[in-house]
Amino acid sequence: MNDKKNTKRLERIKSVMKELKLTQVKLAKDIGVQQSHISRYLTGGVDVSDGFCYTIVLHYGINPQWLEYGEGGMFLDAGKAMSVEAPTEDLALMKETIRNLNYTINEQREKIERLQAASKNREDNILNPNAFVGEHVMFKK
Repeated sequence: MNDKKNTKRLERIKSVMKELKLTQVKLAKDIGVQQSHISRYLTGGVDVSDGFCYTIVLHYGINPQWLEYGEGGMFLDAGKAMSVEAPTEDLALMKETIRNLNYTINEQREKIERLQAASKNREDNILNPNAFVGEHVMFKK
């Protein structure tokens, strides 16, 4: 995504947070992600994803045209925030799916890190012929 588009999205997301008096913690809890994800978006550490925007649109009744292009009002409901006291079944399912995806991503990241460590150990042992010398010697002269 180009920087200008991401910056505009980010500005509008911050406007939503200000209008709804949302903290990073509250936003994260509402949409089912970790607060650190919100922080990375808000500080520009990572681009604001389409999925993140879509979740905000659904959860808070934000006008997608406004969020993406700045066209129209902030909210779909004639400029008023949508009530989010009782999420719909679809929203609850979406939150659960996001949590499961985050869990799966973290699980896969851990597997990759373990494989990388094992690979590094294997390389070290191949490069060091003395790595297997010691009490495990099978044949003695």
